[in-house]
Amino acid sequence: MSEIKKYTIFVIIIFACVICIGINSYAVNEGISIVESEEEDTYWVYIHENETKQFEFAYTNDKNVDKTTLRYLAYAQDEVGNKMAYVNSKNNSVFDSTTYMYARIINTSNYILNGIEIDLGKEIKLETLEEASNITKQIPVKTDESDTKTEERDGKRISLTKGKIILTDKSKNYECQTIKVLSNSNYSDFVDLADMISKFSSSTNVVTKVESYVTFLKQYENLKPTNGWTTVKNNEIFEPEDAKEGDVYVVWMKETGTNLIDLQIMTAKKEYSEEKIREQLKDLPITGDEDILFIVLGVMIVGTVVLIIARKKQKLFNTICIVLVIGIIAVGGVIAQKYIKLSLNDTKLEDIVAEIEKEFEEFIIINNSENLDNDEFPENNTIPKIDKKIEGSDVIGIITIPAINLKYPIINETNKRTLELSVTLFNGEKLNEIGNVVIAGHNYRNGSFFGKLNKLKVGDTIEVTDDQGITLTYKITEKRVVRSSDTGIVIPEREGERELTLFTCINGKSNRLVIKAFQEV
Repeated sequence: MSEIKKYTIFVIIIFACVICIGINSYAVNEGISIVESEEEDTYWVYIHENETKQFEFAYTNDKNVDKTTLRYLAYAQDEVGNKMAYVNSKNNSVFDSTTYMYARIINTSNYILNGIEIDLGKEIKLETLEEASNITKQIPVKTDESDTKTEERDGKRISLTKGKIILTDKSKNYECQTIKVLSNSNYSDFVDLADMISKFSSSTNVVTKVESYVTFLKQYENLKPTNGWTTVKNNEIFEPEDAKEGDVYVVWMKETGTNLIDLQIMTAKKEYSEEKIREQLKDLPITGDEDILFIVLGVMIVGTVVLIIARKKQKLFNTICIVLVIGIIAVGGVIAQKYIKLSLNDTKLEDIVAEIEKEFEEFIIINNSENLDNDEFPENNTIPKIDKKIEGSDVIGIITIPAINLKYPIINETNKRTLELSVTLFNGEKLNEIGNVVIAGHNYRNGSFFGKLNKLKVGDTIEVTDDQGITLTYKITEKRVVRSSDTGIVIPEREGERELTLFTCINGKSNRLVIKAFQEV
């Protein structure tokens, strides 16, 4: 026989032996978890995936024993009802040498352990489980706390809320480290495991608990910092300055001068908000037509009539009449110019409204597959916002009142200048929001702006389109006149509803006509 053939036969024999040995061999403690009991030399043996089954078990030193001849013992139960085997190594000489374990479902020949080697030296100690379960509880803290700082800047009230952890034992000094949890990192796995452990209950599989605690403790020891600690001030640990809402951090805490190290998991709750500062209202703004020119014109006309009736000195009479006529023409011209300008402005505003409506209409046609309506918003916020200005002031929407044929763009702020441009937002951060949105407009004699508001009646509707093209309809519920000092019209009347208030001057400048409406549902 050639050397090559001899070598080949030798390899085949060795390979076959390895396979045969592997068929009946098991790793030590395979399929079980051994936990040290509170009693000395006593252990609990949990059989994986069989914690609820009634079984019996036996131990032997004979690897080749006839398993049916062994003396089997009935299972025991732990304090929460999990089924387990048990061992007292002190009174059981079988554990003086290599030991094998068998287990079968009671009254059956269904073996769930079939001669696995058991090593009590690889047990999980009770102090290990206790140590793991006490992590996050060693240093007393208050979590889910926050701190809000507010400042006024550039006409705005700016609020910044940051999450924090409070260490409640103020008699001790602490140090800390804050580590941001990045995806697919050791810290990410650590936090996921901690989250799973926090949700354990009495019904959670005991083996899952034991294995999770052991793994958690190992990760804790591997990640625990040894240096780089920062002193904790005022017993408060804040989320980092660059934190964004939802970022997750592992906050390590160390009692100064000791080896006591604990941790907490912090989810950033940073919130930033800006709010326009509105001066305390003493009176509602003046939204009436200017009367002075009409008064002057009236006085001149009356004076001219009186002079004609009671003329005495012809020369003086002629001079005064000429002056009055010139004055009447001048004042009349100013008034005419004002209303011509208003009429031209109305045309300009109509064009702006038409442009805005066209942009929204084109967007809806292009994105017809989105099925946009008043109640549906694309998640990616692709609806284009209004990008129109009137003499530098932002347009934030459109108001339409069919009963008086009114349609105007709404300007985002109310002051003397903007009130001359269009109707304006007087109260509220955004159109169509929950709460009371208040819109102001001049009451011009030619009917421009809110000049026809007095013709409205209860039951008429008002449509408001916001800066994303969403139109809501409001039904008028009240029409009343208030004094200019009645700033209470900005206070919502119904909690949790969309409310709309319109106002304009009436009876000179001392009173305001108020129209109250609520969203039609």
